[in-house]
Amino acid sequence: MFNRKRCNNTTRRIKIGDNVVARPYQDWFLNKCKKLIGANFTYLGVLNYNDKKTFYQSADIFLLPSYFVGLPNALLEAKASGVVLIVTSVGSISEVVFNGENGFVVPLKNHKSILERIKILDNDSYLLRMQKNKHINLC
Repeated sequence: MFNRKRCNNTTRRIKIGDNVVARPYQDWFLNKCKKLIGANFTYLGVLNYNDKKTFYQSADIFLLPSYFVGLPNALLEAKASGVVLIVTSVGSISEVVFNGENGFVVPLKNHKSILERIKILDNDSYLLRMQKNKHINLC
């Protein structure tokens, strides 16, 4: 999840949730994120319903760069909250996210495309706002 601090436009990267499959790599992943992103990275872990709802409503971008997945609840929750989606087209995701209409689909295993899409949205607040509005209207 990506969330802009409204006071100074500093982008914060925040990871929430837990993945049983990835759990053995979680410490490595979190340490790598902290090293690369620094103070702008926060790991919140698993959130209860009310905290998760509040968090989604304050977020701008939901990133799900999965290699394989069915149709994750987290994606549906983010979509229902009006967060701009950046996803890979695996499992049933392409039945929910339509590139350029209610989110963005990036190629599988292509971190450069993910970074490019994030930078575009991060640098263009009008595009980000328009995508959030489109997203809400298509839910």
